[in-house]
Amino acid sequence: MAFKFSSASSLIMILLPFFLCRHCYADTNEHVGYSCYVDSSKANKSSTWTENRNSMFRKLEENVILNNGYYIAEAGEKGPDRAYGLIQCRGDVSKSNCTNCTRRSFILNVNDPSCGKGVLTWQTWCLLRYSNVSFFGTWEKNSLTVSQSNRASLVEQSVAAAKGKMLMMGLAEAAPGDSLMFAKGEIDDGLGGKRYGTAQCTRDLGKSACRDCLEWLVEGFARNVSDDRSRTINGVGCFMIYDNTSFYFNLTAEEGLGKPAPPKSNPAAPPKSNAPNRGLAGRLSMAITIFMTTMAFL
Repeated sequence: MAFKFSSASSLIMILLPFFLCRHCYADTNEHVGYSCYVDSSKANKSSTWTENRNSMFRKLEENVILNNGYYIAEAGEKGPDRAYGLIQCRGDVSKSNCTNCTRRSFILNVNDPSCGKGVLTWQTWCLLRYSNVSFFGTWEKNSLTVSQSNRASLVEQSVAAAKGKMLMMGLAEAAPGDSLMFAKGEIDDGLGGKRYGTAQCTRDLGKSACRDCLEWLVEGFARNVSDDRSRTINGVGCFMIYDNTSFYFNLTAEEGLGKPAPPKSNPAAPPKSNAPNRGLAGRLSMAITIFMTTMAFL
């Protein structure tokens, strides 16, 4: 079938997206990897643990979108079968992609016999961690994975690698101060192209721990990514993506995860009355005046 164009402007409008996105690709969700926390309890996965874990999963799914792509939950009585869980979606994905990634997380590695009750699983669009021991608010410098893009590996030139590291350092600095603890950006690679990146922490971390986590990944970036144009770097509590093509989403506020509402400040307390002090000061002043007057007549 032949295509007919009514005018040159129509042809331009059709071809324009191809020129604008010549360095773009459709980002898809992939299972990047996982880490098991092997412990003595792995052989004692009771039905109580399974029930608590599944209850915690339901809480995560029900609340992740309501909390802008992040939620922590607990289920069960205190003890070895209590379940603690955290879900964190990448800050630029849509609500539907976040929901789908969350649901998929629950079935990945859940029955791996080599894992204990603690699992951390990374996907391109979200991170899930759960355990029978509370880990909220702590960053653990004990696990880092670097994975190559599923596209063909391209060797990075030193000029572009230096620019790329500069980009990732800037994102590591910016993310802790963002309400989603997420940053994305691009930089000219010095060779006529661009490099793109994202950085994010799980929102249970404080700003200082988030910065430490991302800076640790940047060190890993320098060691492992400088020779490749496309890498995903995951840690316990933070993750980064680096690519020579634009992979992240630019969504409207309605499509995206939105921003968390600022914390409610306590209503200003009414000013304390200093009337009693003024009364005391007045009485002291009167007493001094009477004393001085009496002394004058002596």
